[in-house]
Amino acid sequence: MGRVPRRHLLGAMLLLLLAGPVPATAPRDSRPAEQDGQSVEQLLPFQNLVSDRELKRDFFRMEFTPLGDPSLAMFFLVPRDWQSRALRVSPKTLRHDDRQLVPLVLVTSPGMRARIEVGYVRVPARVTLERWVQEYLAGNKLPVLKRQLGNFSGRAVVDVLVRRDKQEVSRMTFSRHGQRIIVFSCTTAERAYEDFARTCGIATVSFQMKS
Repeated sequence: MGRVPRRHLLGAMLLLLLAGPVPATAPRDSRPAEQDGQSVEQLLPFQNLVSDRELKRDFFRMEFTPLGDPSLAMFFLVPRDWQSRALRVSPKTLRHDDRQLVPLVLVTSPGMRARIEVGYVRVPARVTLERWVQEYLAGNKLPVLKRQLGNFSGRAVVDVLVRRDKQEVSRMTFSRHGQRIIVFSCTTAERAYEDFARTCGIATVSFQMKS
């Protein structure tokens, strides 16, 4: 999912299934996109994403406790036909969780047209979220197409759309949870992103750590 900076070696409501309302505030900041004529709301949608009826019919809540660690327990909403995939994390990766992103979750759409990945890196408290994100994106050469700051499900986030390569784009949302920064990404082929923008938005806004 990329390397970390070297120096650190819905206002609307989205109803969570079986979990009550989840607020998302309007973004505090945005920057111009490289995609002409497309706004933050189109590329990084976070409100008015789906009706209650559609949500209950088409989506379900996936829950995870990665690595068997309760402090990493999380959940988010995905379409009913998406599937989680097994991940293997080496002891070496865990020992160096301050130097590289530790993969925790992988969920894919039918036909692997889109994927959701969740990972973390341990970052000193003195390093601000925005500073770390800026260095992470620069260090991994991920051009930012759109950016906003906001509050999703009670977590302050930096929410960006980046180009991974000539064919793929990712909506990447960063949030701090204690000593960890969690990276939640939804990736598709660039030509297919508009088809998945709403689904990526629902997953992104509904994501929560349990602790």
